[in-house]
Amino acid sequence: MPEYSAKKRFTASPKPAANAFVELKRPERLIKLLRQLLTSGDERKIESMLVRVHPADIAKLITLLKIEHARQLIRILFKLRKGAATVSELPSGFREELLEGLDAPMMAEFARRVDPDDAADILEKLPEERLQDVLRILDIEEVQELRALMAYAEDSAGAIMNPEFFSLRPDISVDAATEIIREQGEELREVFFVFVLSEDEKIVGMVSMREMLLAHGDSLLGDICDSNVVTVTPDTPEETVADQMAKYDLVVVAVVDNEDRMIGVVTVDDIIDVLKEAATEDLYSMVALDEDDRVFSTPGRSVALRLPWLTLNFVTALAAAFTVSMFENLIGQVVALAAMMPIVAGMGGNSGSQTLTVVIRGLALGELQPVNARKAVLKEVTVGVLNGLVLGAIGGLFGWLWKGQWWLGVLLGSAILLNLCVAALGGAVIPLLLRRMRLDPALGSQIFLTTLTDVFGFFAFLGLAAWLLPRIGVI
Repeated sequence: MPEYSAKKRFTASPKPAANAFVELKRPERLIKLLRQLLTSGDERKIESMLVRVHPADIAKLITLLKIEHARQLIRILFKLRKGAATVSELPSGFREELLEGLDAPMMAEFARRVDPDDAADILEKLPEERLQDVLRILDIEEVQELRALMAYAEDSAGAIMNPEFFSLRPDISVDAATEIIREQGEELREVFFVFVLSEDEKIVGMVSMREMLLAHGDSLLGDICDSNVVTVTPDTPEETVADQMAKYDLVVVAVVDNEDRMIGVVTVDDIIDVLKEAATEDLYSMVALDEDDRVFSTPGRSVALRLPWLTLNFVTALAAAFTVSMFENLIGQVVALAAMMPIVAGMGGNSGSQTLTVVIRGLALGELQPVNARKAVLKEVTVGVLNGLVLGAIGGLFGWLWKGQWWLGVLLGSAILLNLCVAALGGAVIPLLLRRMRLDPALGSQIFLTTLTDVFGFFAFLGLAAWLLPRIGVI
């Protein structure tokens, strides 16, 4: 058995020059120059401009180019050994469109130059025929590694883990370990921790580079390593991995198989991507948007993703309109009611959205569980009642002073109170019901809540008016 394990990677980490960052503060000038050079085909000048610019900054520039210029620039960047890193930094929608114009050898080169988990994530989105063309170029070991990663569920630890990590045996001394790391040199891109594994690849512990520097040279890794290592399995949800890393302040988590053998690592940069995607998903879900709908998605794809929910929203709007139509005669006799209706519906919608956001976030963070759901609902209803009493009193006073009619103030204040109570109840219960139905609590909740507050708000306000006004002789 080898004393250490470390797979080679080839991704370069260029140090950007100071003038490159100054230039990127004025991207319009750089873009104009790039377009001119790409049109004229002056690759040498383009290389001299971008050789020391960070791939993340180049990616921002590429999104401002036409797609044909972007593909031309990527081919030049591959000659600089920066193409793969730049592609990894591109927004997903733009990246997929760009990759359609790259040939199989270039895609294979990309797969070799980035972390395997990043390569698998991008390659699995290719059409099967193109994927096969790329895989035929790669070595059998590379194909097996990529295939294994692509087999994991999309939102699991296995899908985001890097199967490449550095490990040593427990009977190696600190001096020997340091010499091994020194011999590896640039082949080890980021070694912050050394995993100490037994001969059967099970975790004995892990040692940070700081601990190795402070330890005596003849100390054995098995004696100085921390045996309390947080591990996850490949099928662990990626959000659970993120929670573990946040809970224990970790920068790396080991991934083990069913026999507790180490098979990969999830690093903090992977989790940052997960958190960004989760935040995007939550934001999109609140307005019923699919997370695949991005700035650079084609118009047809965006329409296909948005139209179903907009149609549902239209149907629910019709329900609110139907509710108002039931009181057409009443509104015709007391026109002031028409001016007050949006106030009731708007206050209910805003209050319900606040409750909805708190509950959905509680579910996402794991703070809200079935055991304490009832307590959360009661709390939110209590908040709705208290807010309703205050805002109802303010609304009642406003309605009375505005039109000089006490009964208008009573109607507005009472309707606001009732609608805020219903909004709080709906904002708390709707996501819980969706979770029980095994649906995304955020997806579509806002549409259902808006329907509830609009329909009930109109019905409460106009229904109270229909009951009260005849009794006091207004109509």
